[in-house]
Amino acid sequence: MKNNTPPTTLQRTGHSVRRQQQRGITRELVALALQFGKRYHVGGGRVAYYLGRRHFPQGLPASLADRAEGLLVVLAGDVLVTVYRNTAGFRATRKGFRRRGPSV
Repeated sequence: MKNNTPPTTLQRTGHSVRRQQQRGITRELVALALQFGKRYHVGGGRVAYYLGRRHFPQGLPASLADRAEGLLVVLAGDVLVTVYRNTAGFRATRKGFRRRGPSV
């Protein structure tokens, strides 16, 4: 039986650390995406968590909601591969994952 819960501790790649800093995505936002985001298998053993507005918990402060909307977190096992915002929705992103194939 597969475990569908995100890992509690993450290893971070150098790439993911740089991208988080460049894009202003905090660990708090990553944790929010892992806890409440929709999980997608994107191939190559990777899993993406997409946090759209409909996934927000009730009572989330507006300032945090604005920063978290469209957040996408990509994991390979318990390794954080990359993070970014995609306000266009996950469908467009998913097509991109299929074209590029595994890169981990």
